[in-house]
Amino acid sequence: MSTTRKLRISKKKNTDAEIRSVLKKIVTIVNRGVSDPNAKRLWDILTALRGPDSGHSYIKELTTERIRYILGFYATLFFTSSNALIYDPDLHKKIAEGEGIHFADHIAGAVQAMEDLGYLR
Repeated sequence: MSTTRKLRISKKKNTDAEIRSVLKKIVTIVNRGVSDPNAKRLWDILTALRGPDSGHSYIKELTTERIRYILGFYATLFFTSSNALIYDPDLHKKIAEGEGIHFADHIAGAVQAMEDLGYLR
């Protein structure tokens, strides 16, 4: 049985230093705001890495798994797929119908960011 507990921000450095360093860099970039193209690109990619909330494996395989693979997440822990990422308006429509427009927009933003950064052509 779990109990509710109030969590506070810790000033302790008891978390792995490498992870804290990476997170600090991510937060610094994202906090520049959407007017900064790199902040927007990073946020768009990060939001697409999580995958659909519904757990639809077909949509996840078409999108999130392939994005992860293209970015270099090859460990099986991340459930990556090496198939090509094919993105078009029909896929956006399928994602929106199966997952909702919110997730579809995350994928569209990630695809655009990956094109901008040279991961896709």
